Amino acid sequence: RGRRGGGALAKEEKMLHFRPTALIALALLALLVTPDFIVAKNSEEDDLAGEGGEEEGGDEGGAEEEDDGVPVDEKDVLVLTDANFNQTIADNKFIMVEFYAPWCGHCKTLKPEYAKAATELKAADPAVALAKVDATKEEGLAARFGVEGFPSLKWFREGSVKDFQGGRTADEIVSFCKKQSGEPTQKVATDEDLTALVTKSRVVVAGYFTEQAGDLYTAFRASALESEKVFAEPSADVAAKRGVSAPAIVVYKNFDEGLATYSGAANSTELLAFVSAQSRPMVFQFKEELIEDMFHNDLPKIAMFAYTEAHEAAMKDAAARASVRGKFVFMQVGKGEDPNFFEYMGVDPEGTEPKVMAIDAATGKKYQLEGDITADSIEKFATGVAAGTIPPFLKSAPIPEKQEGDVVEVVGKNFKDVVINSDKHVILEFYAPWCGHCQQLAPIYEKVATHFKETHPDDVVIAKIDGTANEVEEELPVEGFPTIFAFAKDKKSAPVDISSKPRKTAKAMITSISKALKLAAVVRPGEDRYREAVARLKKVLKVKPDLLEYVAGHLEKVADQTEAELKKLTGKDEL
Repeated sequence: RGRRGGGALAKEEKMLHFRPTALIALALLALLVTPDFIVAKNSEEDDLAGEGGEEEGGDEGGAEEEDDGVPVDEKDVLVLTDANFNQTIADNKFIMVEFYAPWCGHCKTLKPEYAKAATELKAADPAVALAKVDATKEEGLAARFGVEGFPSLKWFREGSVKDFQGGRTADEIVSFCKKQSGEPTQKVATDEDLTALVTKSRVVVAGYFTEQAGDLYTAFRASALESEKVFAEPSADVAAKRGVSAPAIVVYKNFDEGLATYSGAANSTELLAFVSAQSRPMVFQFKEELIEDMFHNDLPKIAMFAYTEAHEAAMKDAAARASVRGKFVFMQVGKGEDPNFFEYMGVDPEGTEPKVMAIDAATGKKYQLEGDITADSIEKFATGVAAGTIPPFLKSAPIPEKQEGDVVEVVGKNFKDVVINSDKHVILEFYAPWCGHCQQLAPIYEKVATHFKETHPDDVVIAKIDGTANEVEEELPVEGFPTIFAFAKDKKSAPVDISSKPRKTAKAMITSISKALKLAAVVRPGEDRYREAVARLKKVLKVKPDLLEYVAGHLEKVADQTEAELKKLTGKDEL
């Protein structure tokens, strides 16, 4: 299994989410929606490794074709490998490095923005270099810097390194790099310039000061260096036109009330918390460009799907209430938005039934509002999620009305009954319908199930679960397809991953399972006598080979008689 699976975004997002308590550790959306989607092991198929990567070579990139045929000029983006990485970092006082995968959809979206930023920053004073590393080729570098998602951007300043988790547009990257490499705030001379800056940046933290001194100014400057938002120092003329008395800090935004004035203590910690809270609308309209603001925080998320105007108004009303405002991220997800998010949340993207779902950022668990969607019910639901009084929601396919074959199909809804609460040993395969290795294993697995049904009918269950359509509450380290666990009947809380055990044939897999479950050999009545008779015949034929015809004739008579008796018992002409 490759560490970095997936071919394009659709396959990136088919990663497993069986560990609700670890999910937003899973960078939540990970997978699903954040640009830094978590890299997990997909299926074992080589054909999911992705194709058509970017060429690597030399110190700089060149013009390349995007998937839609639009050329991207990467002439100012340095291409780094293990061979030139250390020297390039040493040669550049300020440098940002993108770790990417050629098949990553978010990386492809970033490419033109990153290239544009590289050209602008190359000409800046001081100059800032932008570079990229193909993490699928340079796995050592990716491991060295703890890269677990793509794209991952790292900021290097005189050798020190920190993660960049800001926006992915050229303007946002340029703003961050200029701030980190030089002056952390922008001087704004006119009111028109400030308006334009807010329009472009969505959020601008403006500090109005008559002198560059004092505790509040110190906190403002320290926050500017720490934050990835745009900080500005408007002129006295701007302050007069806007009716602001210095010293003051105002967060301007192109949503909700339009501005918020800071009234907290003169320290950067409190100011940064205020800026962070004010940078989020009370209710987000789910959009690709807003993913950073929606998901790069530790707040619980409340998402509404297939909503009407009445539901939209109800959420806005609820989000403004004191009990929840600033404590949750509210979002409305329109039809046609990221299908992977719908899949992750267990919501039909074509569904028409309004739903309100929640994700606890601390645990990764999901919840669903039951009943009517009103401002009161949304508020109650949100506070219940925070208080831990609402049971988690687990995605599940319907329980099969009828089991086909000897392999038992398990779903999220009956997982506990079939697997955990059962008094039998259970072998459970997590599979994906699109996984080629799962498809190859299927006939073998069916033979294995038939074997144990015959030899251990009251002791062993062979089962499978579609990992793309179901979730389970238990924390299971499923990192690819297929993953197979052995749940011994006396150790259901400690399943053993037997995925790496031999399974190319039914016989090999039966042996692996028998060892994992420590099953005693089953001796059927007459089996010892049968084996002894066969051994005796072999000895005779070894001494007297010309008796083979005689022995074969007698064996054929026995086989004919046995078949005839069996046909009488079963009433079938063919066995």
